[in-house]
Amino acid sequence: MPVTTGTWSSSLNRFLDTYDNLWIDLSWSVIGKVCPDNRITDACQELLTIYSNRVFIGSDKIGNFENYGSVITRYKLLFDFLFFSVSGKIARINFFDLINQPQK
Repeated sequence: MPVTTGTWSSSLNRFLDTYDNLWIDLSWSVIGKVCPDNRITDACQELLTIYSNRVFIGSDKIGNFENYGSVITRYKLLFDFLFFSVSGKIARINFFDLINQPQK
């Protein structure tokens, strides 16, 4: 079932349907767009649920991890709106699945 609401979600849906090896690295810096007014958009919730096996979080932190805890907890807002099974995949499981994929 494709996501049809919103330009960005329609584009992501099309790309994910077309390229089965495409993954989304969801940066904390887009949380404000994904959860405006501290609420997840319907389009984002639908997209993350449908493609929950191909999304993982990223922190954009390189080299300096001093404030990592405060950065990574920004995802809590997003995860509060998702099913536990979906948030668990996005928060942890998918990253390990991606790095453990066999080389083609």
